[in-house]
This record gives sequence, C-alpha cells and structure tokens, in this order.
Amino acid sequence: QTADISKLSKQVNQLMGRVNGKYGDVNYFPVQILKNSITGNELMALYNVADVALVTPISQGLNRYSFEFLSCQSDDPGVLIYSEFGGCANLLKGALLVNPYHTDQIARTIQRALMMSSKRKKMRYLSLLRSVKNFNWRAWAARILPGIVTASTQSLEVQRIPQLNSSYFSKLFSRTNKRLLLLDFRGTLLPFQPIPQLNRPSDELVATLTELALDERNDVFVIAGVGSDILLQGLGEIDRLGFVSEYGYFIRYPMSKHFQAVRGDISFWWKHEVVSVLEYFSDHTPGSF
Repeated sequence: QTADISKLSKQVNQLMGRVNGKYGDVNYFPVQILKNSITGNELMALYNVADVALVTPISQGLNRYSFEFLSCQSDDPGVLIYSEFGGCANLLKGALLVNPYHTDQIARTIQRALMMSSKRKKMRYLSLLRSVKNFNWRAWAARILPGIVTASTQSLEVQRIPQLNSSYFSKLFSRTNKRLLLLDFRGTLLPFQPIPQLNRPSDELVATLTELALDERNDVFVIAGVGSDILLQGLGEIDRLGFVSEYGYFIRYPMSKHFQAVRGDISFWWKHEVVSVLEYFSDHTPGSF
C-alpha cells in the first residue's frame, strides 16, 4: 500500500510539473499541492475563496468536506462538484454530480463550474445551504434512531416465532399420501454466494433430495432465481426432481429433460438494453454484482 501511494504521488507530481511548465511562469503556478498540514482557520479561508470544490469519493457515507465547504461560503459562493457515488449525492441537489471514473466528464464539469454565472451559482448555493441547515446531525439522528429501534423490535418479534415441532410435523408427514415440497435453492438448500456458479450441492444434500424425490407420494421442486444451467449443477441427474428457474419463468417437471417457458408470448427485445445499464452500474458500484 505504501508503494502504491508513493507511485501515485510521483505521478501526480509529474503531471503537476507538466501543467505548470506549459501554462505557468515564474510568478504563477496554476496547480499547487499543499503537502503540509494547515490550521482550521486557514482551511476555512481556502474554502471561502475557492471557486470550485471537487469532492469525488468512490464509496463513502456522509462526507464532511462538502458540508464544510458550503458552510464557509459568503455572498459570492463557489460551486460544489460531488461524486454520484457519495452518500450525500441525493441530498446535495444543488451540486454538480460526476462519475469519478469519467475523467472527461469531470473536466467538462470543472469548466462548466468555472464559467457559471453568479446568479446560477447563488441559486445552487441556496439550495445546498438549505440541505446543510435542515439535515444536520440532529435531523439525521431524529430520522435514523427511530428506524433502528423499530428494526430491533421487529427482530425480537421474529426471534419469538416458535420453532417447528419436528415430532408433530413428522407424524403429519408420515400420514399424508400426497405431498408438494417447494425448496428454495440459494440461501436455503445452499448458502448464499455472490457468484452463483460457486453454488454446488454437497453429496449429503444430493442424497437427501434423491430419497425425497424417489418417494412416489412426493412432488419435489427446487426453486431459484438463477438460470437453469446453474440450478442443474449437481442436481440435474435426479430424474424425479422438478426445477423452477428464473423466478418462475422456466419449469422442468420431474422425469423431463427440458425446461419450458411458463409463457411463450413475451418479447425480450428490451433485455440487452437493461443488461447494459445494470452492468454499467455494477462495474462502477463497489460491492454490487
């Protein structure tokens, strides 16, 4: 990690040198980096005179720097450029939102901020100032704490649900001549995995499902939201086992080798467009898949 920071610092210094060499002179350096610590008063003064504040976290909750910048503005406010991935993106409606990975967009947005009229800057600032004043720590606490208390209460209520009486259930199960067993795949039969292809059943699970499926009194279906190919991994050889994939769109009945669509008159012309949007946000949002 230290080596990465050192490498990045070297790249930034080289880039700063090229920009200053091309656009600066002996008395003017367009790009300056403050490497030494400064006092709180000095920081507030810099916030106050700044025309633009660029705050572009990749993944973050409440960002105090953006709020500090807004709190230090005066009659001629600066413009806040904020990451669309930041936790305050929806709150800071007067900010110019950017994708931190999109350098061309950031460059255009900086130019837009620098060229913005005083009237527009003032309108955006007033909108942002309302957010800063209305959503302070007291407001956050008033909104979040009741939700935490409610969630805690509901959790206790769920924990109070009595466990299934296995002895009573076993007696009912043995007396019944026709049974429909619907078993969830991911999260029930198998632990949840972010990568569905890693969901492979154990030999013990395969043996148990085989035994249930061979009982002629049972109709056993394994249900999943994943694709048919993933669902069949390790379970497809159990002939008397039924499968439901894609959240119910495809079904394979026991003793059959083929999945069939529940409805065949649905068009998927829109699917490639939706997939491209989902893939874009998945690639640019940490933790998603």
